Amino acid sequence: VVVEPMIVSLSVEQDLIKELSRQQNTHISVVIVNRNSNTAQPAWHEIENKLEHEIRAIISAAPELALQAAEAGVPIVDFQPNSIVASQIKKLAEDLSTLD
Repeated sequence: VVVEPMIVSLSVEQDLIKELSRQQNTHISVVIVNRNSNTAQPAWHEIENKLEHEIRAIISAAPELALQAAEAGVPIVDFQPNSIVASQIKKLAEDLSTLD
């Protein structure tokens, strides 16, 4: 489940995770995607407590990079493969590929 770290959305995301857990007997991974670095956000441990799930990854905000990659029609990991965000996405992909 991709989560935006905003107080207002955490209750909705908490309900979504509970519903998914109820409907599917499978592991749910939580990933925080920071779309805006200018807003106040709760600490990651507060988000884990609220959602009652461990956070698998946190993807940093990179709005300029995302815009440039989108305009070029290229994924961020290909547009700037050595960027912090690309490294975070690659690490997440590797982690998810090892799940049973």
